[in-house]
Amino acid sequence: IGDGSGPDPSVDALAELERYIEECRAAERPPVPRALRLRADIFHGNDDIAGALAAYRELLGLYPAAAESRDVSERIAQLEFESSLRDLEKTQGFRPSPEAEAAYDRADAALRSGDLGTAESELNAAIERSPWFPRAYHLRGVVMARGGQFLKAVEDLKRSIRMDRSDYQAHMTLGLLYKKEFAGAEDVQAIEHLEAALRLRPDLYRLHLLLGELYARTDRELAREHYNRFRELTTDPDDPEAQQAAEALAELEREIRRDEPPAIPPPPAKSLRFLDPKLQNLINQAYLQGTEHQDWKGAEKVLLGARDEFPDEPEVLNQLARVVYAQERFGDARGYWEASLQKREDQAEVHERLGLLLRT
Repeated sequence: IGDGSGPDPSVDALAELERYIEECRAAERPPVPRALRLRADIFHGNDDIAGALAAYRELLGLYPAAAESRDVSERIAQLEFESSLRDLEKTQGFRPSPEAEAAYDRADAALRSGDLGTAESELNAAIERSPWFPRAYHLRGVVMARGGQFLKAVEDLKRSIRMDRSDYQAHMTLGLLYKKEFAGAEDVQAIEHLEAALRLRPDLYRLHLLLGELYARTDRELAREHYNRFRELTTDPDDPEAQQAAEALAELEREIRRDEPPAIPPPPAKSLRFLDPKLQNLINQAYLQGTEHQDWKGAEKVLLGARDEFPDEPEVLNQLARVVYAQERFGDARGYWEASLQKREDQAEVHERLGLLLRT
């Protein structure tokens, strides 16, 4: 890539590669994988997301087992996410339209009254009006699950998580759905999403019980760890689930419990505040680095830059608290949450999280 002091050599390199690929196509022979990879990497380096996606997909389609394709699936997923972020910046500004919010509220009311058909049609309308609406995908996933359309439910819940990786309830819903409705065939996915929910909300100790039940099929040691952790955190010794965990420790081969709900609807979001689109983009990038790539230091660096740019925004401090909490830096998390409350007192969730932290 050029340094700005002269012509960019990647332009000439890309032109040569394009000529070579056109010659190969004319001769009806595939280009070599090294050339396809170099072309895709140049597009990527030049920040041409559409060109890079097309080039990486061509490489993966022609040479799925080649060394040059080793990390291409991950690159495609990352670029697709970045493309969605950019489209959102141009159109929606990270916030659903008033019409989409109204349709969502009608769907929520319909679901609570048991009218799945109306709930689905209203959510379809909400998503059509505001395609980047993670809560709407989440709720539609719940509607699909309660109607027995489990594959459609999985698809919607995955989209919701893709848009908002910090939504612990979407992870819980998907994990419970995999656990209850797929007869053990998707236990790995169930564990992945329930563990993600637990990382985001360590105070939800009943997740340890569910994870113990799942691990009981394949890993007794991990099952025991989760059962023991659940018993340690249970405050009521007469809690039936605490007794259940004790029984499970003695007999790990018992069947999976069948009484948990198939899906958890997302909470109402009347308290959501409008964030500057640039700030929301930085927050999404930080969560992508942290939850997807486990690069919590990188996520923290992004958010520290956001704090410098948006010093009066308490949500930056809340996000920083979550990132350092994931690194078990509980004192720093407390400091960020307390600083956030100094900027804006009426934050019920922050009070809740801080209270839970102070009790541990």
